[in-house]
Amino acid sequence: MAGVNGPGGRAPDWLALRARRSPEALSLRYRNRSHSFAAVDRMVTALCREMRQAVDAAARPETAILNGNPFLTLLAVHACARLNWPLTVLDPRRSARWLLAQCARLDIEVLFTPDADAPWRSEAERVQSDTAVVALASPRPSDTAMAPTHESAASDPPVRLGQRQGWILTSGSTGEPKAIPLTFRNLYWSACASALRLGFGLDDRWLHCLPLHHVGGLALLFRSVLFGFGLDLQDRFQAETTVDLIRSNQVTMASFVPTMLVRLLDAGLTCHDDTVRFRWALMGGSKVSLTLREDCQRQGIPILPSYGLTESCSHIAACGPDAGTCQGEGRPLKYTHVRIRDREGGEVPHGVPGAIWLRGPQICPTTGWFYTGDIGAVDERGNLHVLERQDDMILTGGENVYASEVIRALERHPAVTSAWVQGLPDREWGSKIVAMVETRGGTDIAEETLRRHCRLQLAAYQIPKHILITPAIPRTETGKVQRVRAHQLLMAAFA
Repeated sequence: MAGVNGPGGRAPDWLALRARRSPEALSLRYRNRSHSFAAVDRMVTALCREMRQAVDAAARPETAILNGNPFLTLLAVHACARLNWPLTVLDPRRSARWLLAQCARLDIEVLFTPDADAPWRSEAERVQSDTAVVALASPRPSDTAMAPTHESAASDPPVRLGQRQGWILTSGSTGEPKAIPLTFRNLYWSACASALRLGFGLDDRWLHCLPLHHVGGLALLFRSVLFGFGLDLQDRFQAETTVDLIRSNQVTMASFVPTMLVRLLDAGLTCHDDTVRFRWALMGGSKVSLTLREDCQRQGIPILPSYGLTESCSHIAACGPDAGTCQGEGRPLKYTHVRIRDREGGEVPHGVPGAIWLRGPQICPTTGWFYTGDIGAVDERGNLHVLERQDDMILTGGENVYASEVIRALERHPAVTSAWVQGLPDREWGSKIVAMVETRGGTDIAEETLRRHCRLQLAAYQIPKHILITPAIPRTETGKVQRVRAHQLLMAAFA
């Protein structure tokens, strides 16, 4: 196909390289069926042919995939990398109107979907969208058994790590998501730095239950083919299934957000049994509370807190498996530099909170220092402690209050599983501190009981004026609080 490699080089085909080096190695398990690297490689080759036949493009088309099947999405990600087509993975839970608006915003030319009669196809026709909606079938191993694998790259144009893999949309916890241009260079350096900190082995299997339209889920696909560990790909997170996989030693590593870990503990997960080979859970999405850390320690569950964001191509600081008890989010990964700066841009001493700035080859889209919008501190050992977002500092009655301090105090109560704190406009105080609290198993608890609990740990001006007890704090699928929805609920209750 003309223009497949594009001007100036091609994207790296890491899957083909891994398939040639260890073709029969176990690469992927999905719905209780295992596939070797060679089998996945053949299915990707078949999907490339299908995509070429469906899309009449003389140059690199801007493509996206909308699909609830993570296995097909995984194949499409590697197929588009092989074709040198940028691919954006979209959230299948979103409305057709919202999705088409994002396609227009990102100049998506082709939207692949497994369902030819999907609602976004009729919606695209109704609004006369410039995005072509193309049906895509998932190859079956039996159909591709004799399909040739990707030809040798010896005569191909040079690999360009600067090629864009696609767009990544942020979680949108503060409103409209941002679109981040993710390159293969970002993915490569992220994978290398992660491997140096976490130490993957060829006999490891990583439980993959994160959505592929978020950077944590997408980056894991490339990490696995670069370093050869297997993936256990799940359609969605299910606590009982995950507990069974860990107990039966079918997985040795996993990526979780805190809400997932709470459900696993409620489902009876423990790693005290000496026969369990589970090595650790990499934690991301939001901060791991002190209560949750203690619960995991009691059950012998090794957790590795980390810090990252979409712009850092998943975690950029993490505790290592040999770090012992880590109170923060660990040291920055190799090749990464972290600076804590005050409002004037000057560096602050160890232990002093300030704005978190990052620099490194996995940061996108900038090559200089990147301002995260988060507040943190670095201790004497070089560990990063993330406190909160810059806009989470509340000015009340002339006093600065960090929402994270109030959250930690509330979460120390044994009945509280998680909390959220923010300021609401107040005529007398400027802002009044209010909280939303999720209790363990829906435990009924009085507001005044929680305020008395806070008085033992906080100054009077830090104690919430009002506390909303709720069965569940609204969160995104990566565990971050849906700030807009949480704000609406608190405004409705206490404004």
